[in-house]
Amino acid sequence: MRRIPIEAVREGQVIAKNIYDENGYMLLARGTSLTEYIIDKLKRVGYLSLFIDDGFGDVPREEAVDERKVIALQKATKSIFKQPCRSISAAQMKQLSNLVDMIIEELVNATVETADDILQLNQVDDETFTHSVNVMMLTILMGKKIYGLRSAKMKKLAMGALLHDYGKLFIPPHVLKKKGALSTEEYEEVKNHTLKGFDYLKTVEMLEPTVRIVALEHHERYDGTGYPQQKAGDSIHEFSAITSLCDVYEALTADRVYRKGFPVNEAYEYLSGAGGTHFDYRWVKLFLSLIYPYPTGTQVLLSNDLIGKVVNIIDPYRLRPVVELENQYVLDLTKHHQITVQQVIY
Repeated sequence: MRRIPIEAVREGQVIAKNIYDENGYMLLARGTSLTEYIIDKLKRVGYLSLFIDDGFGDVPREEAVDERKVIALQKATKSIFKQPCRSISAAQMKQLSNLVDMIIEELVNATVETADDILQLNQVDDETFTHSVNVMMLTILMGKKIYGLRSAKMKKLAMGALLHDYGKLFIPPHVLKKKGALSTEEYEEVKNHTLKGFDYLKTVEMLEPTVRIVALEHHERYDGTGYPQQKAGDSIHEFSAITSLCDVYEALTADRVYRKGFPVNEAYEYLSGAGGTHFDYRWVKLFLSLIYPYPTGTQVLLSNDLIGKVVNIIDPYRLRPVVELENQYVLDLTKHHQITVQQVIY
């Protein structure tokens, strides 16, 4: 299974994940063979990429989590983010809490191998809500590795991640959705979403302090270059540090109205390079274990100008895949150190 831009999808390719509408009704089932008509319809409703099973790599796994529950959580999150009163009622908080519990239960019991197993595609007008839920699910995968399957910390981490961007409700939409570069004043206004989110969440009695702190600190950086308080190292709560890492990865790889998501390999290399500076290397190393930068089936251009398809990954050398060239010669980049992947073609 691999994620490819909608422009690279071809008739006859097979969908690797079920696709649902915003109400949780299935539009296309996993295993559906795509036609030009279906591809065009998906483009029209705002999908910029799809998960495809093109016969390379593993047989698609069963859903790691019931996507209808994920969509229900997206809807609940969206209703909160869209309401004009900018407040969370006790009933809404209870609904969020119950849905998060169900998703945690499924993810801790599922055999999930990579981040792509649980990430949801977003339509271009739903990116904020999909982003919040995706970040939450990535933190749950991290939490499984850090805290174990039944830790009480898992729920607090997940809730903090789900509400990390709540402060964006208080930022004018024309600033948040601006496609061009932000002015200095606009950028400062956007940065204030951390303080505004934290200040509001302090008024929600059902939330624990460690949940609220994520809204405040998710833009802090390990080396002290973040905001709003320029915290560094262990002074940043671990829930915030974990969420910030998942937040950046999801933001890099997700499609946006103004750009397609970056390839997984580029996000992998960015995070790898940011370990020890922007992010605690302990968490970076753990997070990267959830990512395969070149999923099997990925078409790549090598530094020797040859084109091939990734047919195997040899851990821990995930940036140096085994590639089958167009002439069917197999090139193991772990043994040919002078050759690198220059570009992902898809």
